[in-house]
Amino acid sequence: QERLRCFLLGSLIDASLNDTMASLELLGKIAGVGAMISFGGAFAFYNYVKTNITTATYFSEGLQLIQDSPDAMLALEGQCAVQDIKLFGETRTRLRANEAQVAIPVHGKEDIEGTVIVKAQRATADEPWIVTDTRLDIDWPTIKTIHVKGKPPAAATR
Repeated sequence: QERLRCFLLGSLIDASLNDTMASLELLGKIAGVGAMISFGGAFAFYNYVKTNITTATYFSEGLQLIQDSPDAMLALEGQCAVQDIKLFGETRTRLRANEAQVAIPVHGKEDIEGTVIVKAQRATADEPWIVTDTRLDIDWPTIKTIHVKGKPPAAATR
């Protein structure tokens, strides 16, 4: 009888441990799937915001102002290639419901690097954006700023 009791108790403990291990394994799988969904959602949202910025009227209008500016194109040596915009880190991009400032990295010929800064406003979310200021900040090889729309600040320093 004692042996039977030990056998039954051991079987019960083994079954309980197996159920616990199965539950932990299931929880691990659920956590893994949850993490993948979270990272995937964050990545999708990041790309959604970038797409909204790059398709906005102020983005294309600001770049067109730079391409139409003889001074800006001279500084870029005739070429204005748009690079991938950044939303995090050292960026000057700021978005609000009725105000936008976008930093657009650009490359000119050779090793010329710069950033187009476009500022835009609108009265309400239903109204179109109006570009209020556009400038080209050349970052390499020499630092200079070229304003193509809007008034440059009194002491133009960066």
